[in-house]
Amino acid sequence: GTIIDDDSPPRIEVLDVTVAEPAFGSTATANFRVRLSAASGFPVTFNYTTKNSTAVAGENGDYTATSGSGTIPAGQTQVQIPVTVLGDNLFEGTEQFLFQISGVTKATVNTPADAEGVGTITDHEAEPMLSVADVAVDEGDPTGEATVMVVTLSLNNPTTTAVTGDYTMSGGTATAFQDYRSRSDDFTIAAGESTFTIEIDITPDFLVEPDETFNLVVTNLVGVSNTSAQGVCTIRNDDTPPDLTITKTHDNELTVNRQAVYVVNIVNNGTDGAVQGGVFIEDFLPAGLEFVQAEGSGWRCDEYDSSEPLRCEYTSMLVPGQTSRDLEIVVNVREDAYPSVENVVTLTYDLDPDITNNEASDEADVQPEIDLIVEKDDGVTNASAGQSHTWVISVTNPSEYATIYELEVDEELPDGANDPSYQPSEGDYDADTGIWTNLELEPGETITLRVTATLGNAAIGTMENTVTVEAVGARETDRSNNTASDETLVDDGTGCDDDGLSNEEEEALGTDPCRSDTDGDGIPDNVEVGSDLALDPTNPDTDGDGACDGPQDVGNVCVGGEDLDADGVIDDGESDPTNPDTDGDGISDGDEITGSSHTDPTDPDTDGDGLCDGNTQPPGSDCEPGEDLNEDGNRDDDETDPEEEDTDGDGIDDLTEVHSATDVLDPDSDDDLLCDGPGNVGGICFAGEDM
Repeated sequence: GTIIDDDSPPRIEVLDVTVAEPAFGSTATANFRVRLSAASGFPVTFNYTTKNSTAVAGENGDYTATSGSGTIPAGQTQVQIPVTVLGDNLFEGTEQFLFQISGVTKATVNTPADAEGVGTITDHEAEPMLSVADVAVDEGDPTGEATVMVVTLSLNNPTTTAVTGDYTMSGGTATAFQDYRSRSDDFTIAAGESTFTIEIDITPDFLVEPDETFNLVVTNLVGVSNTSAQGVCTIRNDDTPPDLTITKTHDNELTVNRQAVYVVNIVNNGTDGAVQGGVFIEDFLPAGLEFVQAEGSGWRCDEYDSSEPLRCEYTSMLVPGQTSRDLEIVVNVREDAYPSVENVVTLTYDLDPDITNNEASDEADVQPEIDLIVEKDDGVTNASAGQSHTWVISVTNPSEYATIYELEVDEELPDGANDPSYQPSEGDYDADTGIWTNLELEPGETITLRVTATLGNAAIGTMENTVTVEAVGARETDRSNNTASDETLVDDGTGCDDDGLSNEEEEALGTDPCRSDTDGDGIPDNVEVGSDLALDPTNPDTDGDGACDGPQDVGNVCVGGEDLDADGVIDDGESDPTNPDTDGDGISDGDEITGSSHTDPTDPDTDGDGLCDGNTQPPGSDCEPGEDLNEDGNRDDDETDPEEEDTDGDGIDDLTEVHSATDVLDPDSDDDLLCDGPGNVGGICFAGEDM
């Protein structure tokens, strides 16, 4: 019999499949199932092929292209067709490809979608990150080829899409356009690539400096998981640190109460390394130096504190073999800096390979500030040709602290001063140079230089001698008193007053060479000098008794006279001009001559009454003291009259009354109207008691 099949052919479809991407270099299998809606009594045949979608077939692709024919045996509902999936190292996300069937027999394809299966490959790589590699290069030689730094931008794994972003350079210790050529730009890492390189020009120099850095920064990243990244770029110093030395000098003499300037310099003794900054000096000013200011081009100094050293930095570049600009340190020099002061400055540079030469010392003599007082005197106003003449130069140091060790004498002797010799009170004097050495002219001390010469005829007239003395190694504050002059009248040696004394002799005596009687007492100068009495020709009253040596009165000094005939000899009746009390009665010669009693200065008992004129008995005299009891040359009320034997006129001499009971000053001692003696004193008493 015949069985007529009334069943419809089964529906055929391709199922989707998902497979994980294998590791790079490995494979996996995507098994596509071709399925019937019901078993068929007939074998179902079909053709199949793969087709790219987001996944790409190929040797370096995502899967291996496959095609062929397949059969679902009768009575079965499905068959699996394998497709090889390839592993790679690209980030590509989830990708798909198509598995399509055609030419189906004994089954129906209801829709186009049933004839197509989707193969999904899940990516095993994470979304990549971009990083910037740190890089370091040597700075390089400025005289050689340029140095190029290569910075690499890297993906940790490639991607199937391009990666883009921007980059710039900033930050760090390096200076843009000085240490490197900075720029900004964008970049693209092509799909499938993993790196991008950026070349940066480095600017070499000779400057010794620490390694310097800057950052290469990327931003606005697209196609990677991070949005920014940065790397550190290091420029390695390859210059050799130089050996620096320091010098210190003073550019003017140091003088008390004046400013001084110290000059500091730094020298780069290196061969290839320059420095800029980080070079410091310190100067701890010693006692006696007071800071005023410190300045110099390229120098920067801290504010000065007297309890700390002066600290300055040299900020300009110092290339090999170069000396820095001057640092001028201005100070006031005080008295306590005398006689010398040492100033030490030190250099600090952290990279200096030799610190043994990083100190400089300047020791300077300090000139004192003084005001010498110079005087010159020959002690006379007149001199004579043919005589030896001496000037005395006196130099006084009024300083309170400074000792003078050397003087310079500028003296030009006047014409006619011949064969000079010099005698310093201390030290050594060189007449050829005028230098007076080996001195210790201490504060407040005076020293002298005696200059002796023989006066020739060329000196006759007014002879002026001027000298200037200055201290060596000291500053004079007032030169007006450093010069002294002496003026002397020089004659031909015969004098001008015809008194027999030469001018030289008169100068030595102090008499006036043009006055024969210098003191005006009436005795010529030569007589006073030549007398055995050795009278003083410059003093009219040699013994100071108020009576002039000679017969002449001299103003308010004395009255004439003692040597009445002015012959320098004591004659009879003349008092002694060298003895203030010639007769020894206790009354000076002057008082006897000028007093109201008018007694005889050569007779101690002028009235011969046996009583001495004064209250003193001269040796060898017979008179007894005392008429002028106070010895002033004047008769007082209680004194007898030295010019009268009988002071009261009663007829009894004074001596007798002194030795009796009667009053030598009262003619009527008992007031009985009878005089003490035989004398009649009118109006007082009548003679008659001691008859």
